[in-house]
Amino acid sequence: MEKLLQIAYESANRNEVEEVKKVLLKEGFAFVEANQEVDPSHVVLVFLTPKSTVDSLMKEIPWLANQYEESSYRYLRAMPFIPYHPKDEDIDELFNAGLGEVYETVFSGEFKPYGWDLDDPNTIKEFLRVLEEGYEE
Repeated sequence: MEKLLQIAYESANRNEVEEVKKVLLKEGFAFVEANQEVDPSHVVLVFLTPKSTVDSLMKEIPWLANQYEESSYRYLRAMPFIPYHPKDEDIDELFNAGLGEVYETVFSGEFKPYGWDLDDPNTIKEFLRVLEEGYEE
């Protein structure tokens, strides 16, 4: 399994990114910042939280607009990545409260969102399974 991940995120989501990176680093992953450019040969995690907005995503991750409007990255392996605390918030409620609209505006249906449980130390197991089954070439 590929151990290099690209990450793209809004500055408002930096804390969540750092929290997830700590877990992934323990699993041997390396990271490339992908806000300005993306390499379609590697998986890119695009972080989404309730703080995300379409405007800030397009401003801070400009390639998202090009990919969505022009489909310029045919074989892009993007994972809309939603870190959340299930003890404090329900992912379905987050989607209904606006996160779903942001996701649907930015991503085509081929990019399925992934919910990362920030409260479960074993969440990495499910992530590794999804990554291997859905994103390996």
